[in-house]
Amino acid sequence: MRFPLIFVAMSLTALAGDFAGKWTIEGEIAGHIVNMNCTVEKADESKIAGKCQLKGSEGTESVAIAGDA
Repeated sequence: MRFPLIFVAMSLTALAGDFAGKWTIEGEIAGHIVNMNCTVEKADESKIAGKCQLKGSEGTESVAIAGDA
């Protein structure tokens, strides 16, 4: 399940430049129901950073996200 989670985090990172704040994401990834709570913030003018807590069928996992805004 790690690959789909990284893909979602990267997708969220690409969108987060204008969407800093707290996000709740619910859906299905590769047949697994997921619930994610993310906090995204601007690290500086061109970077963002944050963390997502994923609650899925395999337990809870914390993922750091970072990228260009």
